[in-house]
Amino acid sequence: MILFHDFFGFLFDTLFAYLYLKEAEGKDDPSIPKKALGICFLLVTFIFYRTNLIPTIFVFVYRNFGRLFLRILFYTLFLILYKGSDFKLAVFSSGLWTSVYTLCHNIFLTPLTRPFLMGEAKLSGYPLIDQILCILIVYGTKAFFYMLMQHFVSLNNIFRVEGTDAIVLIIILSLSLYIKRVQQLVNDNSFSFRISTMLSTYFIILQIVLLIFLILFERYQKKNRENMILSLQDISVKALLENSRQMRENEESLKAFRHDIKNHSFALQALIQQNDIEGAKKYLSKMNESLQDVNKTYSTGNKLFDALLKQKLAKLEKQDIDIQVDVNFQNTGFIDHYDLCVIVGNTLDNAIEALAQMEASQKRYIRIKGTTSAGQLIYMIENSCSASSSSGFKTTKSDSSLHGYGLRNVKKAVTKYKGEVNIYKEENRFRLTIIIPIPDQYC
Repeated sequence: MILFHDFFGFLFDTLFAYLYLKEAEGKDDPSIPKKALGICFLLVTFIFYRTNLIPTIFVFVYRNFGRLFLRILFYTLFLILYKGSDFKLAVFSSGLWTSVYTLCHNIFLTPLTRPFLMGEAKLSGYPLIDQILCILIVYGTKAFFYMLMQHFVSLNNIFRVEGTDAIVLIIILSLSLYIKRVQQLVNDNSFSFRISTMLSTYFIILQIVLLIFLILFERYQKKNRENMILSLQDISVKALLENSRQMRENEESLKAFRHDIKNHSFALQALIQQNDIEGAKKYLSKMNESLQDVNKTYSTGNKLFDALLKQKLAKLEKQDIDIQVDVNFQNTGFIDHYDLCVIVGNTLDNAIEALAQMEASQKRYIRIKGTTSAGQLIYMIENSCSASSSSGFKTTKSDSSLHGYGLRNVKKAVTKYKGEVNIYKEENRFRLTIIIPIPDQYC
């Protein structure tokens, strides 16, 4: 293979890899030196395009596995340094792109297509024109599948890696390695033109099917992730609507109570004048019951936060649980509703679950505090818990998929705003504190 073909292949594959991988989610904005180092790891993949470098580079028993492993490693390092991506997500994204690259490359390792990859197919009789035509055929095919992948499986839609994602990816990578090895063995043996054509057709179809399957599977997973986001958004909207409805009902109840307060005072005064103390006590008790029928609402300065508090704490209000809420979040407009739902929903669910695991005879409480100070938004939730209670946000509810995925996703949402999560756990108390810097325009 000539140097020009090598260099063109390297630039082509690296450009598409960069365009695809740079869409992966990153948790911060790395410094310029880190980004530059990340680009260097992307450029190091040039060693895979010079066959004379391979024997000195690889010390692995199986060269194909070594090449694949190092390619994933270099892409992973690129994502971690250039994007600040989570390690698990970086490995998955790198493996995803490597599998597409490997399958596309394998298409041109069959007995019939290998001359195109090597730039040696005789199409016009003119070496330079033949080489250009080979490049157009090989990289035109690759570009088609690369763009198909970028269009249908964008990394900016992948914010968590499921176990099924990892399993499918491992299977695809293993199959691609196996197919590549078999094709190399086939190329080392002489077959008739008819057999070579049949084998080539089989390998090409098999690898295209695997590529399409991978794209369709990740497309299906993308739909699931979108449905999950819509479910969380639906929860937010329903919580807001329910909170608004209850506030209107409360206003009507209070208006009716205020309207009758003069009559109530006359009735109490009459009972007291008659020295009917027991009657007065019973009358006051009924008045208290009437007031208790008014739904408790919260006023934190953030309507979604109010609604989520009401929705989550409603089940605790009729239990013997001490609920204290002291939150002033006037400057939280910079936090996306989805992220707020993830943070508040998960932290409240965790506290409620911990309280549910305690005996009714135990002292149970939940304290929620929130304020802004020195350009920082501070949110703290503390609750009592049993000594054996886990602090890992591992929900046991059947609808756990709608609860945000626990502490990991709380940290992920907080990190998006350059914040931090601090956890304190002792025998019968669990406290979580979140600190997020407030952008200047919201201060």
